[in-house]
Amino acid sequence: MDTMKLSTTWDLMLDAGLNIAKETEQAALAQDVASAIMVFQGELYYDIEQGVPYQTQILGQEFSGAFIKSAIEAAALSVPGVISAVAEITSFDNRTMAGTVKVIDTVANEINLHF
Repeated sequence: MDTMKLSTTWDLMLDAGLNIAKETEQAALAQDVASAIMVFQGELYYDIEQGVPYQTQILGQEFSGAFIKSAIEAAALSVPGVISAVAEITSFDNRTMAGTVKVIDTVANEINLHF
């Protein structure tokens, strides 16, 4: 499945013909998983159930690392083509969280994303 190619600042990119550039295959899947993890639950007007419950259950709330991992894994698994997702939080310092998500797609490719 193709997806629009985004820059490192999450802006649309153009191809050589000045059309919106597309990502394909593993790069598209990796970008789609990263996008799913970044979506706040309720933010998508066409499906308010998608996303991570940052606003309602994480930001400004008492939460556990296991809850965040579970929410990130669920968001990754919502992406078509992902059959497995394992999140690890590597640091949580000064209100900034970092970690990795390892996803496996339907043809057994492994993709590691950092957040």
